Amino acid sequence: MKKLVYPVEIIKDEESNYVASFPDLRVVTVGNSVEESYLMAQDYLQTYIDLMVKYDNEINPATPYLDLVGKNSKKIVLLSNAVVNKPEAVSDKEKSYRDFVRKFFTVED
Repeated sequence: MKKLVYPVEIIKDEESNYVASFPDLRVVTVGNSVEESYLMAQDYLQTYIDLMVKYDNEINPATPYLDLVGKNSKKIVLLSNAVVNKPEAVSDKEKSYRDFVRKFFTVED
């Protein structure tokens, strides 16, 4: 069983919400507390990894934790992990959708 570990940054916004983001994955979620936002981020990370594996998409590597911690005193940097599961079978309809998304929505840095 392979696990991927990513840093998640949590910061309090102006509306007293806690925003959790994975800078390497361009994934963001919001919670009412640090704990809630972290748990939501963990769930989102697992779902994201499952979908990337299922649709055979490249998964960005994680930034080392020490590269992020201490850079901004307002951010909390925690680690979150996801298990890389065996990919599910992809239906023909899902393959068609995947090809459409790749064709029109591919983002290049």
